[in-house]
Amino acid sequence: MTQTQQKTFINYCYEIYDLGVTIEDVADAVALYKVKCNRYPEMWGDGDSVDRERVRDILVVLFHNKEFA
Repeated sequence: MTQTQQKTFINYCYEIYDLGVTIEDVADAVALYKVKCNRYPEMWGDGDSVDRERVRDILVVLFHNKEFA
C-alpha cells in the first residue's frame, strides 16, 4: 500500500464509521491492521469492505472495549 493509498483508506474509514474517534485513532488502527497484513499478506484486499470492517473492529475493541466474534 502506497502512502497515498494508505491516506485515502484512513480517510475513507474515518468518514464511514462514526465511532467517536479521531482520524489519528483510525490511522493507529490501520497501522495495527497493516502489521497483521504484513504477517499474512493474503489478508489485504486492496481496501475492500472486509479490510474496512476489520479496521472498524480494531477501533471498537480499542475504544469501546467490546469484542467481535
